[in-house]
Amino acid sequence: MTPPAALAEYPRPNVTPPASQTPLVLGASRSHGGNVQAQLPRFAGALSASLGVPVTVDLADGYDDLLVRLLSGSSQIAWMPPLLHAA
Repeated sequence: MTPPAALAEYPRPNVTPPASQTPLVLGASRSHGGNVQAQLPRFAGALSASLGVPVTVDLADGYDDLLVRLLSGSSQIAWMPPLLHAA
């Protein structure tokens, strides 16, 4: 996947992760609008290519569950409303 032209101006670090590196987990809520179950793996793939580390997907039952997973560390990245984490 080729990044959008607007991102080309930002330098990317040359990072070679160890082969045994633990993947990052991208969490999202099943209740998020749209077709999150189909689109999130594509986003995780683009994120993985950009970061140079594996990214897996974890779908939570709701936003409360997603927040618990993020705060507990079982998900390191989350697609969620900005005010949810501030609450």
